[in-house]
Amino acid sequence: MVVGKMKTLSLILPPALIVFVSCLEPVPNFIGRCDINLPSFNQCLSDAIERAIIQMKEPIPDYDLPVIDPFKPGHTAAYGNSKTGLRQTYSNAEIFGFTNINSTNATFSPASEILAINVTFNDIVATFDYRLRGRFVTIPVDVLSRNSSVHLVEPTFQLIFYLQEVRRNGTVYFRAVNSTLKMVPKEAIFNYTGIFDNQFENDALNARVNQNGNEAVDYLQGLFPNYFTVDFLKWFNNVLEEVPAKSFFV
Repeated sequence: MVVGKMKTLSLILPPALIVFVSCLEPVPNFIGRCDINLPSFNQCLSDAIERAIIQMKEPIPDYDLPVIDPFKPGHTAAYGNSKTGLRQTYSNAEIFGFTNINSTNATFSPASEILAINVTFNDIVATFDYRLRGRFVTIPVDVLSRNSSVHLVEPTFQLIFYLQEVRRNGTVYFRAVNSTLKMVPKEAIFNYTGIFDNQFENDALNARVNQNGNEAVDYLQGLFPNYFTVDFLKWFNNVLEEVPAKSFFV
């Protein structure tokens, strides 16, 4: 990247992704534009990202961008415990609230090609099928819980994308080669259904899971960030593959 020649940059954002800013060629109407030379660039960038996320209430088929509220991941999330041999899987998830945004703060570093986005949502609710399989001491365990849920109260998604330039057919494009995500909710409330036939035992289990908020949040960090970033990277790169790098700068 030739930083000295860069005057503007554009970004778009599938739920916490991109933002282009002033291009040589026509760009999709869901892209916000900001002048990277102005002191207000990061604020403009943040506003553009928030508007783009909200627009994803509808799909954007030209860039293979889906509806994100509700967001329906096409894969499972798994969590294994080597000490007990138990394996937990989460499937058939539906996630609600990605367009219900409280605030957005984004920064872009041209020198490092790092895009950092913090989005605070009012509430995120995920419903899913939960399965626990393995052995507890010497007892085989195989439990399936349908329509369980987790409620994240005012969560902040801290998302970082690492970009690099690639050349394809003589044209330079950007590609997101990695991303990280940390979720910081004020509270995480789990509700597992049908683990036990007795509702009293189910309620006791949920109370036990939720009684220590820090442990619940730590558990989320070990399970869900990779679950989301698989799709976030895919959406980002769906756009970057279609837009040459020269279109990002003047």
